[in-house]
Amino acid sequence: MANAAQVITAGFAVAKLHRLDTAGFAMGLTGSLSNGEAAGSYELKGIKTADLQVPEPERTDIIGNNRLLGAFTWPLGASPTGSIEAAVFDMDLNVALEGLKKRTLGGLEIQALGAEEADSKDICLIMQSDAYSQTAGYTGLSKKFGLIVPKASAVVRGISTFTERTALNALLTLTIQTADRYPWGEQITLANEGATNALMFPFTSDYFIDLHAFVGNGTITTVVLERTPAGDHAATPQRVFVYVNGSPLTPGSGFTVNVPNKTVTFTTAPAAGAKCEILYEYV
Repeated sequence: MANAAQVITAGFAVAKLHRLDTAGFAMGLTGSLSNGEAAGSYELKGIKTADLQVPEPERTDIIGNNRLLGAFTWPLGASPTGSIEAAVFDMDLNVALEGLKKRTLGGLEIQALGAEEADSKDICLIMQSDAYSQTAGYTGLSKKFGLIVPKASAVVRGISTFTERTALNALLTLTIQTADRYPWGEQITLANEGATNALMFPFTSDYFIDLHAFVGNGTITTVVLERTPAGDHAATPQRVFVYVNGSPLTPGSGFTVNVPNKTVTFTTAPAAGAKCEILYEYV
C-alpha cells in the first residue's frame, strides 16, 4: 500500500508499553532482560481514552505606544502531562509502573495506592486507532494511525468515583519526558527527523505495529515474535525492522523473517549483552 501523510481516524484500537532500561531501550514489563531473554510488549487492557497533548508554547506579547508591537513564541516551558483511562483495573501493570507489590491474602488481591514508596518507572507507549487515507490518489485506503511516546512515567490513580449503575474506569496519570532516541534504540537526528529530541511521534501504517525486545548471548540466532509479521525480509515496503544496539540491520543479509513461524533469524548471533529490538507490522 501507499504511505499516507493525511488520514482520518477514529476509535481506540490498541495500546502497548515496555519498561525502559537506563539507556532508554524497551525491555518488556520488567525493564531488564538477561542475556538470551526476549520480551514482547505489554498490551494495556480495556483502554478507553488517552489524553496526551503537547502543551502550549510560552508566548511574550510586546506592548508599547498603547498597542501590540509584536509577539515572541518560545520553546515549551512546561512538561506535557496526560492521562489514560481503561475499563480494566490491572494490578500487574501497576506493579510494573510503580514498583509496588501485589499481596495475596486468601481470596483477596491487595495493592497499595498513593504510597510514598512508589517509584515511577520510565516506560514507552505505542497507541493506535483505525484510519483511512486522505492522501490524494489514495483516499479511502484502510490505514492505522498511531502515537509513539518514547519516554514517560505513570502514576496509578485508582478508579473513577463509585457511582450507581455506572462503569468504573481505571486511571493513570502520565508525565511525558523529552527523549533523544526511539524505544528501539535508534537516535533521533537532524538528518532523519529535523530534530535531536522529541516528546511524541504520530505515525501512519498499513497494519498495527509491535515492538519485541531481545538481549543477545552470543549463540542464539532466532527470536520468536508474539504476532504474525505482515511480511518477510523481502517485503516491499519493509515490514520488519531489526536494530542491534540502536543500529539497523539490512533485511536479507542481516536478518531473515519466516512469516508462518513468526520468527526473525539473525545472520550472526548478537553478542552477549547486545540490545536487539524488532519493530514490526503484524496481521
